Amino acid sequence: MTDFTLDDSGDLKILGNNLVAADSTLQHQADIIWSEKSWWHFAPALGVGLQQWLNESGTSPGLVRVIRQELERDGMNVETVGIGDDGIKINATYPE
Repeated sequence: MTDFTLDDSGDLKILGNNLVAADSTLQHQADIIWSEKSWWHFAPALGVGLQQWLNESGTSPGLVRVIRQELERDGMNVETVGIGDDGIKINATYPE
C-alpha cells in the first residue's frame, strides 16, 4: 500500500518541500502492533496493544494470534507471524 511515510522520529518524511509517499505496509504493521484499541478514530476496534504484552510470560501463542487477527482486520493477507529472540517476524501484504 502506498501512503505518506514517516521518518525515524515518527514525523512525516519530507524531501525538499514534498511529502514522501512509498510502500508503507511495514509502517502500517508497526502502527497496528503498537496501537491500543480506540487509538484510531476510523477503526476503534483495531490495535494489538503490544505494550500490554511485554511484561507477560508465556504469551507468544496468544500474541501471535492477536497480531494475525488485527492485521487481517486491517485487510492484510497474512501468511505467517512468528515471535523469536530476534523480534516479531511478519509475512503479510495488502491485496493488489
